[in-house]
Amino acid sequence: LRFTEGKPVLAEEVAQSVGVAATSVIGVGTTAVLAPRDSTIVVPAVAPLETGVTAVVAPVDAPPAPPAQASWVAAGSDGPGDDGAAKRESSPQSRWLAVVVVIALLVAGYFLYRGLSGANRLTLPNVVGQQVALAKETLQTEGYFIRGEAPVTSHRPPGEVVKTVPAAGSPVKAGAKVELYISKGTAVPASVPPVVGQQILPAEALLAQHKFGFKVDQVMTWSSPVLPGTVLAQSPMGGVMALTGHTVVLKTLASGGTYPVPNVVGQLPAAAGQILGKYGLSVGTQNAACTNSGIVQGFVVSTTPSAPTKVQFGAVIVLTVSTGACPVSVPNLIGLTPQQASASLVASNLTPEITSTCPQPNETSTGLIASQNPAYNQPIKPGAPVYAYVGCAPTATTTTTSTTLPAGHGATRHVHGHGRGRRHDE
Repeated sequence: LRFTEGKPVLAEEVAQSVGVAATSVIGVGTTAVLAPRDSTIVVPAVAPLETGVTAVVAPVDAPPAPPAQASWVAAGSDGPGDDGAAKRESSPQSRWLAVVVVIALLVAGYFLYRGLSGANRLTLPNVVGQQVALAKETLQTEGYFIRGEAPVTSHRPPGEVVKTVPAAGSPVKAGAKVELYISKGTAVPASVPPVVGQQILPAEALLAQHKFGFKVDQVMTWSSPVLPGTVLAQSPMGGVMALTGHTVVLKTLASGGTYPVPNVVGQLPAAAGQILGKYGLSVGTQNAACTNSGIVQGFVVSTTPSAPTKVQFGAVIVLTVSTGACPVSVPNLIGLTPQQASASLVASNLTPEITSTCPQPNETSTGLIASQNPAYNQPIKPGAPVYAYVGCAPTATTTTTSTTLPAGHGATRHVHGHGRGRRHDE
């Protein structure tokens, strides 16, 4: 317990802290012996003593004070009423707590400063000129990720890193993604290989083999049936001369894109299923129906949805298979001329068989159809014959007779009649 010259100290506090017979260092090598409890003494100003010297502080006559108000009063004090004398020094624990708080604030401020000023960023290592495998190993070892590789034309040997994005030496965060640009060598004229219809991965490999770059452009619809995952078009087209390193744009159908149903009408069901499967479509149920389109029995006559309706990959297509030609209803020929009847039967896909002569020699044709077989509205197969007959009537006859008049009349009278002749006399 240290004492300050002229500052009052309560005896009660001293007794509770160190006891009545305790000693306290008040200078280097100096010891003070405290007076008994509940008394007031005055500690005179003492010059520093030599090491090993002990000072004894003896009690001084002073009026006794109440136990709760006992105090130690140093010489030169302003007395108990002085506000400055009432302040006590802080304990060691409080001082250590203050030191810890100050250090924590300093550390927090340091990291805040680094975050705001970019001081926590790293510098991207330079891998330009390295082979791509070594460059990737270098970057990945230091905690970076490879975002992608892009082939470019360069004077550097093929396979060397031409540049990186971000550039070498740039400040980056830990774990940043780096894109590598790889040399394909010096550009020379070359023929672009045709890759339309190929699967996308083999097409890209073929372009890279011929030292061409590629870019995939996905579309949401296409005008013709497509093979899923294949190249639909390319630019430049196959066979065109271009400098190596040129980027070839490949068009493919995006996921969920649409394309037309292929036409399988006239195919056997098995062959139709193979064609639809080739384009990523499947066959559902099969229906049967007659048709007058000329498609024979057993072949596909239509699909649902029909071609060229656009569908998505995996759509189900229903096939309708022909059962043959549909029956034809015989038209009404009665009262028509033979020419009119023949035209009506041909228009109905039937074969006209018209008889226009009468079976009896004494009969004459009326010139109009009087009967037909099969009858009107009877269903028959297309192309079947229909028989029609013209009407006949008995032949009308004309006879001539001569009558000689008696003398005096001077004339002969002719009588004309039909059928059997008959003589009429006056």
